Amino acid sequence: MFPMPSNGRRLDPKTRKEQLLAFGRQHFAKNGFDSCSMDELAKQAGVSKALLYHYFGGRRGFFLASARSIISGLEHAVAEIGDANDIGAIMGGLVFYCQMNPSVYEVTGGRMGPIPELADQVKRLQVDVVNRCLGCLDMGELEAQPPMAQALLWGWVALVNRAIEESIRLPDIELIEFAATLERNFINLAEQIRTLETAVN
Repeated sequence: MFPMPSNGRRLDPKTRKEQLLAFGRQHFAKNGFDSCSMDELAKQAGVSKALLYHYFGGRRGFFLASARSIISGLEHAVAEIGDANDIGAIMGGLVFYCQMNPSVYEVTGGRMGPIPELADQVKRLQVDVVNRCLGCLDMGELEAQPPMAQALLWGWVALVNRAIEESIRLPDIELIEFAATLERNFINLAEQIRTLETAVN
């Protein structure tokens, strides 16, 4: 059973919901969506099934709310990066957050595969990261780039996603050097994009 801390008093709805989301983040990242029924989820969470239905409407709703809160944590971490003008800091923040919260990859395309209901939130996060990196180099935003540049930048996003996912699974990776390598990779790509633009003009 997932421990629901309480001091004997009735918890307010916001606190109770946050506790349930904490359980959901842990449970679904570890076990996937189809691991157990609502009855078993309620039992493990230490609450009634009716309470889960009240807050989330069903198992799918509980899963999606838990997954969205995981992604929101990553969005917040990216927004809080101290030096937004340093690609290395952006990559470092992203890498270290994902290392500390590997569940983010399980709910955004890991062994559970892509989840359609989360696609918009995941894409907003990816666009924000790319725009921050482009801004460090005074290159504008993703949507303002020529089509070929946009395609190359989305390719870089796919590379970063897979690289960070693999870094979570593989031991003995030096995370500072790993983040620095992702930084150099972006800078090299940006230089190629500028070369392409110069050739076209």
